Amino acid sequence: MKWQYIPIFIIVTFVTFLLHEGAHWMTGEMLGYDMWMNINSCGLASGQYNTEWHKHMVSAAGPIVTIIQAIIAFVLVRKNKTIGAFAFIFTALIMRVLAMFMSLNSPNDEARVSEWLGLGQWSLHILVIAVLLGLTLKGGSYMKFRWRAYGLAYLAVSLAIAGVVMGEAFIPNFNPYI
Repeated sequence: MKWQYIPIFIIVTFVTFLLHEGAHWMTGEMLGYDMWMNINSCGLASGQYNTEWHKHMVSAAGPIVTIIQAIIAFVLVRKNKTIGAFAFIFTALIMRVLAMFMSLNSPNDEARVSEWLGLGQWSLHILVIAVLLGLTLKGGSYMKFRWRAYGLAYLAVSLAIAGVVMGEAFIPNFNPYI
């Protein structure tokens, strides 16, 4: 991988966050709730969920879409060997690994759903990360990547995630109910 591909990874990271949070938002809306979202979070515009099942369906939607994104991208990498498709796999992995570490402080999507299902806090995190790691490594082998390529990809995705997290306060929420 070359330095000129770093902007692709940065753009893909922003798109991945929007898809992930958009999945939470859309699921909540489809279940009949008024939802707001921004690039790194989503929630109820007011009130509370009617059932625990609804709450956990909204929580699960983001990681499910992130996994689907990675699977589709993997198929494209296997077929076309494009850096853009690989960026979607790699970004999904890094995003969910960081989410797992964030769960040490406050349970994140997979942790909440995993606990609700009685699987313990870490089971779904480990499963999701194992699937995404497998797709990343296999996709990277199709791309004939060496460790330097993974390092550059990590640098680009890390910079973009830092931008998302630190810039969240400056990006307006999408809330059609205000």
